[in-house]
Amino acid sequence: MPLRAATASTKTLFAVLAMAFVVAACTSDDEGDNASGAQSAPASPRAATEQLISGQMADVIGLGPLAVTCPDMSEATSGEVFQCSAMTEQQTTINVAAEIMPTGQVDMSTTNVITAEAVESFEQAAVDALNTTLAEPLAYDAMECGSASIVLNSDNTTVCGLFDPATEATFDVTLTVSDLENRKFSLAVADLPRR
Repeated sequence: MPLRAATASTKTLFAVLAMAFVVAACTSDDEGDNASGAQSAPASPRAATEQLISGQMADVIGLGPLAVTCPDMSEATSGEVFQCSAMTEQQTTINVAAEIMPTGQVDMSTTNVITAEAVESFEQAAVDALNTTLAEPLAYDAMECGSASIVLNSDNTTVCGLFDPATEATFDVTLTVSDLENRKFSLAVADLPRR
């Protein structure tokens, strides 16, 4: 029962968590072609940012269409950061920081999303952290956070399942991201298994 002994009290450990999405879009100098081949007018910083979030960023996140809201950026200056939000069909809110660059481009990054392609490495980092406390190490597939992108809740947490092969029980593991940019999280394993 090495896992049960490790979960008898809540453990907090720090490990590495990765998710950063950065995309740049020209918002003032480039003109694009529309579907008919005609030149379109340059987009405002707000419109270009909302379009990139609902287009390219939504495609990478993979949780379906996003309803995006950004503040007015028409008077923005270089280095200014704006907070945008994108609502998923599941009514979860994705937070996006949009920074105006000296070139007039908008540099965006999510502040509460782990992409689907990063979930496995995230699970492995959590298992590595747990294995430092266990006599019998767990296999990487013992942690299951799903296969879709994860939107952290307002407390920057998500819950995954941890399978204990000794007891054949699954425990909830709450992962709290303390610093997404520097890839740090803590985890707490429930004292009792799921029912």
